[in-house]
Amino acid sequence: MSPIALAPNVERKLVQAARKDKSKFGPLYQHYNPYVQEFFKYRVSDPVMADELTSVVFEKALNGLDNFQWQGIPFSAWLFRIARNTLIDHYRRSNRNKSFSSLEYLQDLPSADKEPSEQVESMFAEELLYRVLQELPAREKEIIMLKFFDGYTNRVIAQITSLSETNIGTIIFRTIRKLRDLYRDGRD
Repeated sequence: MSPIALAPNVERKLVQAARKDKSKFGPLYQHYNPYVQEFFKYRVSDPVMADELTSVVFEKALNGLDNFQWQGIPFSAWLFRIARNTLIDHYRRSNRNKSFSSLEYLQDLPSADKEPSEQVESMFAEELLYRVLQELPAREKEIIMLKFFDGYTNRVIAQITSLSETNIGTIIFRTIRKLRDLYRDGRD
């Protein structure tokens, strides 16, 4: 699911209304909730934990709404920075060095579009992709997940990670090359 940002003027009006009256935060929540849930779905292996982390993000956003500044950064980028920091906090608290992504629970989901033999082949490819992703450093893995699993542009990824857009493009280019080599080696 790639994020669909609200038009800047619509987003600004919704944020201003929610600042004046917290009960008007609903439209922002309804719009961005599926995207934040999707963000966590691929990063924690427990769907219940993904829901809990999503709730934490929106609670932090609602409580910190008065601190949000319009400095060329859309509300959605600010929200996903909160999500990223919440994920980091979650892993710090749990004292696990578990990966930012987990495709394990997705392997068992059948696809109505594929034949059983294609499903098995797809499972092996996903398992190999999962293993290859685990070999990446955390920063590269996070950027690849944001780009290809969440569908964010380099500009939004730069805003979320506090890196430059050029740096994001370079990291993606080099990481894809590295992934290609690791994937090729894994298939041999």
